[in-house]
Amino acid sequence: MTISGRHPRHRGYTGVVRQICRIAVFPVALVVAVASAMAAMDRGVDPVAAMFSVYLAGMVVVTALERLFSWIFSVGELHRWHHSTRMHEANRNYGNTFIIWDAVFGTRFLPSDCSRPEAVGIEGLAAFPQSLPAQFLAPFRWRRIEEASEAVR
Repeated sequence: MTISGRHPRHRGYTGVVRQICRIAVFPVALVVAVASAMAAMDRGVDPVAAMFSVYLAGMVVVTALERLFSWIFSVGELHRWHHSTRMHEANRNYGNTFIIWDAVFGTRFLPSDCSRPEAVGIEGLAAFPQSLPAQFLAPFRWRRIEEASEAVR
């Protein structure tokens, strides 16, 4: 897997969005888990098993909220597709912070199975530098990178 030379961006707010989803769901999940455990004890069912099943259901809710946020914010899953080596996948998800314009103009791309691209980076440039300092110098060494990549093919 190569580091993409398209553009470096940080995705710190993606973690914040994920935490907001979890914080919003936690109080509701806790109340439902306790209620399920109490109902399970009334019926002679293991309360730990009942609470665990509610926990799993809560994770489904968090995932659903993250999918909902992916229609508004450019979350990491969307950004990963933007760096696919396949151009029909990479020419998508242009939004830096908000993805709503990609949704409006039909360039938002996130497969329903939540898979990941097979490879990210720049296809056909095997000699593209892997270190960050070398990537900063890559535009000034582009011809050498292309020639070295041709020699590898």
